[in-house]
Amino acid sequence: MLRAIRFRVQNFRNIDDSSWIPMQRVTVLVGRNESGKTALLKALHKFNPATPEPYNPQREFPRDRYTREFKDGADWPVCSVEFKPDEQLQEKIVSLLGDNSVPKKIVCTRYYDGSLSIQYDPLIEIKPVEPDLIIATLKKLAASARRLEAPTPEKEEETQALRTKLVAWASDWQEKLGTLSDLQNDKGVELLSSLGSQSEKWARPDLADALEALRARVDAVLEEAQESPALEQIDEIIEEDLPVFIYFENYGILDSAVYLPRFLKDLDHTPDDSRIRTVNAMFKHVGLTAQEIANLGVERAQQERVQNREPTAEMIKEDQERKELRAIKLSSASVDITKRFSRWYGQRRHTIDYQADGDYFRVWVADDRRPGVKIELESRSKGFQWFFSFYLVFLVESGEGHKDAILLLDEPGLHLHPTAQQELIKFFETLANKNQLVYTTHSPFLIDGENLHRVRPVTEDETGHSQVSVDTWPKDRETIFPLQAAAGYVNRPGFSGGFVT
Repeated sequence: MLRAIRFRVQNFRNIDDSSWIPMQRVTVLVGRNESGKTALLKALHKFNPATPEPYNPQREFPRDRYTREFKDGADWPVCSVEFKPDEQLQEKIVSLLGDNSVPKKIVCTRYYDGSLSIQYDPLIEIKPVEPDLIIATLKKLAASARRLEAPTPEKEEETQALRTKLVAWASDWQEKLGTLSDLQNDKGVELLSSLGSQSEKWARPDLADALEALRARVDAVLEEAQESPALEQIDEIIEEDLPVFIYFENYGILDSAVYLPRFLKDLDHTPDDSRIRTVNAMFKHVGLTAQEIANLGVERAQQERVQNREPTAEMIKEDQERKELRAIKLSSASVDITKRFSRWYGQRRHTIDYQADGDYFRVWVADDRRPGVKIELESRSKGFQWFFSFYLVFLVESGEGHKDAILLLDEPGLHLHPTAQQELIKFFETLANKNQLVYTTHSPFLIDGENLHRVRPVTEDETGHSQVSVDTWPKDRETIFPLQAAAGYVNRPGFSGGFVT
């Protein structure tokens, strides 16, 4: 497992270079509108999103530099994240390196073309597959060749020619192999394979021992050279273990009434739209696609009646079975989401009910104060709608990622009452026990006054570029106002603008 320690955003929208931003279990980005908070989250999200969303240089590379500077996406880093590997991951690396010199920190950088570079601290030193042992074996073969005895005096000239050719052949191969310091690459494998096959043509009884030693040495080194280099294997492990990033904003709030034919069209044309993403997460939780829900609601019997034809008993039975399957699936998913959501949402207990009627899919909600009264999701508070929508996206996307997700929340709980926002802080603490969390806000009620060291103020300088403060608070009063309020310093005269201790 990898735990994020800090991150850095470069060449993204109005951010030239954010410098390194420390990450805690919970990290808060505070700033006024247009300061760059969302840009930081977006760049971090696309570093390794739960659902594919590549960087778009045409829209996201700084506009004032695009024409002048941008040519190849591989040249431009966007987001770097520094991780600390846990003991289990360190053990995997040790098994490949064969010693205890494992990295304590790992920096991964994603570029505009989607490529990923990985750096280790301390640097990983990989022992190369050197040609020295084969060269030494070739020298022994050449020495044996020089000592070849002619079977008869008459064949001395012929034997001398053989000695000369074999020594020249061995020397030539020593020279070829000597140009490579590491054989663990395509060229090295090609040379070793060629050497092994060529050695067969020199087979003769009086050279058997020397040739057998050469072939054994070549086979052993070739096997080692054909293995993936240890560093490549470690890179693959790190890339596979990267946590996914899940981004959520208020615009992804779920619609309680979904018209399935329209949704299917929108899913084809705008699959990355935040609302489409949230609705799709709900269907994934149900275990049916929107198309399957629509298909299960088709009434062949009704279609026959429209055509003035009498439906058969088989058609009626098939309609009933499809609707029954849909009802069972929705009922099961309703029970599951009710139990899961109740464990998360502490305001009061709710009952969630998924229902489908023809081409419509609806979400109904009842609570413990009026348990028998179900109302539409959109009739609940905006805060509840946000919470429920966020939970669905997190539940589905973190499950699909099969790894510990890092949650990125853009202005969470805007519609919540201040007391509910305070409850949201407590909820974030619980959530952060398993998932690191970064969120943006300008509300003092969403800043934990007892943990101001987690806050990263974001401001915009005179040139319109974002700056992130790490060790001090900025002078911009609009930015620090929610911090002052959270710390209880709003009306205190002579406040200096530094961190409260």
